[in-house]
Amino acid sequence: LSKRYCEVMNEVKVIFFDIDGTSFYNPIQDAIESTKETFRQLKQQGIKLVIDTSRTNEEMVTLPQSFLANFDAIIAFGGSRIYQHGKIISEHFMDENDAATAVEYFEKNHLTYRWSDQEHSYLNSAGSKYEEIFSRLYRMVPPAKKWNGEKNLMFLFYIEDLDAYKELAKQLPNSSVTHLSLANEINLKGINKGTAIKELCELWNIPIEQTAAFGDGNNDIAMIKAAKYGIAMGNATDLVKENSDYVTSRIEEDGLRKACEHFGWVK
Repeated sequence: LSKRYCEVMNEVKVIFFDIDGTSFYNPIQDAIESTKETFRQLKQQGIKLVIDTSRTNEEMVTLPQSFLANFDAIIAFGGSRIYQHGKIISEHFMDENDAATAVEYFEKNHLTYRWSDQEHSYLNSAGSKYEEIFSRLYRMVPPAKKWNGEKNLMFLFYIEDLDAYKELAKQLPNSSVTHLSLANEINLKGINKGTAIKELCELWNIPIEQTAAFGDGNNDIAMIKAAKYGIAMGNATDLVKENSDYVTSRIEEDGLRKACEHFGWVK
């Protein structure tokens, strides 16, 4: 092996991956073959692999076990919960006053929202047109139940007016609102996919300088900026690409593999 290849391998100890549109190709409900081989080779090198997603635990149940088996830990709920070996090792719930304010706004404006208590996730009502999104992406639809003061890890809400989320964000002093497109996420202030990377690295005693992160959606920007090497997929939003260190090919064009080859993490 070349000296530079060995140096790069020593630099990177853990790589974080978004799921949908990054490491998991939804049209086939699996990772593509080049991604599977890349994961295998990264693990052979002793590099830890971590999911960093906004999916809930129930939205990951339908993922193939062969896919999940690659990962040493899972960051879920947009950074609000971290799992290791199936056990919760960290979680951050929303401020209760902010949660109540958000739900009041949702109900007043007849918005569909998903919320997550300590065990399960729910949509506020059945029959929403957004159920199709859950069915298509996650092969499941959360049951219907309105939020009623329970501890809540995060909100995901849908709004047609793409600028209206700013109005709500001003009313939530203890929360962070992330604008995706049609969907928007709300977490406890200061908690996101990037802070979860730092938290996990501290638990593992791995310097942040030895990390990399792959993403494609606006909620991945925090993780891409937190890691030493932030990589945007070719299918990423323009904003993600602008905030990344490197832009690779699209997911279906072996983008994950090509980026790992570019940085010398696999050959």
